Amino acid sequence: MSKLNWKSIIGWGVAALVVAGIIGTNMYQDKKTVEGKFVVALNLPLSGLMSAYGVPYANGLKMGIQDEFSETNIPLDSFVVDMGDNQSKASDAVTLLQRQQLNGFDVYVSGLSDASRAVANILDKTQIPHFIVAFDRDAIVNETGRMRILPNSNLEIPAFIQFLKNKNPKKVFIISYNNKSVQTLVYQGIKPYLDEKGIDYQIEKLDTNFNDFRILALKVKEYNPDVILIQHYDFGLIKTIPTLKEQDLIQNGNTYIGLDMVELVNTNTDYSITKDIIFNTTYFNINPNQDFIQRYKKQFGKAPTYFSAYGYDTGRLIAKTWIKDGKVSKESIIGQTPYNGVSGIVKLNEIGDLESDLFSGIVDKENRIHEWKVKTE
Repeated sequence: MSKLNWKSIIGWGVAALVVAGIIGTNMYQDKKTVEGKFVVALNLPLSGLMSAYGVPYANGLKMGIQDEFSETNIPLDSFVVDMGDNQSKASDAVTLLQRQQLNGFDVYVSGLSDASRAVANILDKTQIPHFIVAFDRDAIVNETGRMRILPNSNLEIPAFIQFLKNKNPKKVFIISYNNKSVQTLVYQGIKPYLDEKGIDYQIEKLDTNFNDFRILALKVKEYNPDVILIQHYDFGLIKTIPTLKEQDLIQNGNTYIGLDMVELVNTNTDYSITKDIIFNTTYFNINPNQDFIQRYKKQFGKAPTYFSAYGYDTGRLIAKTWIKDGKVSKESIIGQTPYNGVSGIVKLNEIGDLESDLFSGIVDKENRIHEWKVKTE
């Protein structure tokens, strides 16, 4: 080796695993020789609820490496992608890393948040490029191998703030998923702005097993906010949004939702649910690369998500670096950017975090995402 609902999401993940070949042939075992090959080890949720994020990213990354190797006439058996499934468990992520370290790797990819945190301190000591597939604001640390080519809280917060500036509300109701990444966004990103401007607000935290959505809607109705902000995964949005709409609480562009709204749009065709909602979206979603989309569909049997697009650009970038230098480092990968990818212009800052802009989107009757222009100061 060189130096949308829960059922549909789980079903999607299992189907994609089979189509992608992740179960079986693409997974190398401890005894397989990888000497002289470019090895990328993945530690992602490839089964269960969060596979809706892990599988598209893994598929995109592998396709990106394949394309870069093919275009430079390098045999495809020159690289190995170890598709490791951590099942969204931090303890499994650590065990998986220990197994993968036996053979070694040139680049490591981990996610989501809890799994990345569990393995990061171990990998930090090695300086091996470590791509984090997580939204946490503070996930990327200088003087380590950590990197990220994925939208994250640092990019989402300015979009929420700009929406608030545009609406100039007196009262804001925030519905948030109760995990570290989301709560950091709310309490370190949005709340300080509300406090500074003297805007009244109420924050509701929803755990994974939360199911009292009618009571939640009644709380929102009683509070009578001018603006509703929601930061939740799509499995929570599919239950939250219809319940709020039943009470006529979402109307006239008063609601802004984080990036996971894109996943709901991708899996939901009911316009009555997505109508009149403004949300964070990516370059890929408003400027889809049709060639990439069709080739991805042909290979994996599913349309790509924005996770697929960012995974693809990550794969091409690390492969491009390895082909050029015969090895990879954090500095050499950063040196290949800005890079014009299917996800847009990939620009990494000096600590290896993505600096590309997000957009505000809105859905039309044909379920297509268009850019929503917000008034800027």
